[in-house]
Amino acid sequence: MTKLKRNIRSSQGLPEAMGFSILPHSHSAIAISNRLTGSQFRLWHYLMMIDPFADQTRNGEKIYHPIPSPAEIAVAIGASQRTVEKDMKRLEELGLYAKRITQWEGYNTTAEAGKAAATKLKNKSVCPEPLQDKGGYLTADPAKQPDIALNSREPGYLAADPAKQPDIALNSREQPLEPLQHKDSSVPQTIQTYTDFINTLSDSERESFVKFGEQKAKQLPRPPELPQRWVEKNWEELSAQWHKESGKTSKAQTEKWENHPQRQEWIEKIRHLGPLGFQAETNDRDEQKQRRDFAKWATDNKLIWGMES
Repeated sequence: MTKLKRNIRSSQGLPEAMGFSILPHSHSAIAISNRLTGSQFRLWHYLMMIDPFADQTRNGEKIYHPIPSPAEIAVAIGASQRTVEKDMKRLEELGLYAKRITQWEGYNTTAEAGKAAATKLKNKSVCPEPLQDKGGYLTADPAKQPDIALNSREPGYLAADPAKQPDIALNSREQPLEPLQHKDSSVPQTIQTYTDFINTLSDSERESFVKFGEQKAKQLPRPPELPQRWVEKNWEELSAQWHKESGKTSKAQTEKWENHPQRQEWIEKIRHLGPLGFQAETNDRDEQKQRRDFAKWATDNKLIWGMES
C-alpha cells in the first residue's frame, strides 16, 4: 500500500513570515464558528503577518498602518481582487480586522463616454452618409427602410442646418411623430425627478411622504446612513406605495384621467353599463385594470352623476 505524502509549501516569497502574531482563542473560536472560507483564512493570517500588533497612542487612539492594495494582496494570497475585497468586508463584520480609507482615486467614465460621443458626432457631421428614400425613418441601410415620401425628388442628406433640411411627409398623413407612452403609465412626462414630484404636494402631504419614506428606510435589513438620499433615489416606488396606503390619488394620476382622450366617452359608458359592465366590456387585463382605476377616480370625484361630467 502506497502512502501518499502531503505536499506542504514553504513560506518562500513572503518576507513577512519572520516573527509572530498575537492570536487569542476567542478570535479563533469566531473564525471556526462562522466557518471562514479558505480565502478568508488566508487573508486574515496575511493581514496578521503584515500588521501583527495593535498599536495605539497614549490617549488610546488606534493607529492605522498602511497595508498593500487589494490587487497586491490578491497576488500574495492567491485570490482575485474581488474576492479580497469581499473577504475583507467579512472580516470586518466579524470584528477580526478593521480598515479605513483615507484617500479615494477615481476615473470619470461619464466624461470618457461624453468625449467618445462627441468625437463620433463630429466625424458623422464631417462625412455624412447618404440616406435612402425608402422608409418611415431615415437610415443609411436601405434594407431596413419602410416606405416614405420625400418632398424633394432626389435622395436627401441630414443637414446640420434645420432650414436646409428637406421636408419629410409620411405616406399615411402628414402628422408629426409623437413619443410612445405606456398605456398604464401613471406619471406624466412633466414629473421626471424627485423635485418635480415634491413640488406637486402640499406642505402636509410633503411632510407625510418624507416621514413615510424615512420609515421605509428604517425597515430595511441594512438601513442607509442617509435615509433622505435613499428616499430621493427611490421616490417613484415609494410614491406609489404612499398613495396606495394613504388612499390618496396622486396629482399625476389625476392629470392623467383629466386629460384622457376617452374621458367623456368612458363616463357615458359607466352611466349606461355601470362600473362592472364598463370594466367587463374588454377582455384585456391591462385595460380592465385601467378602466377599474378610471371608474374609481370618476366616482370619487362625483363625475358620474355629479353636476360636472
